[in-house]
Amino acid sequence: MAQTDLLCLHALDRAGASTAGALSSQLGRTTGAVTHMIDRLEKAGYVRRKPDPQDRRRVLVEASASGLERIASLYGYRCPQSPDDGHPFSQPTGDDPELPSEQLRRRHRRVRTLDPAAG
Repeated sequence: MAQTDLLCLHALDRAGASTAGALSSQLGRTTGAVTHMIDRLEKAGYVRRKPDPQDRRRVLVEASASGLERIASLYGYRCPQSPDDGHPFSQPTGDDPELPSEQLRRRHRRVRTLDPAAG
């Protein structure tokens, strides 16, 4: 799983369903790269596409609960300072000034060090 995949799941977990275009802007990636990433994450069961109930022409992407739980268990993301608000990627509170995206990158590097096949 790439760092951008994790950032995408984090964004979907925190903000809810989103369009590929909005994810592209949030992640700083091209729409083509984001579409490819969504295809890959959908095939692996981390996200699903669904029609936008407000506009049938649009498609929304949402994180799957099982996918978020798999990532949380792999990366051990729940932080002792985090409120248990039902989000596997709960944003830490307290004295940790590090952005959630940087925390994900650091944990990703740690997991890749322990298991090179995970990267």
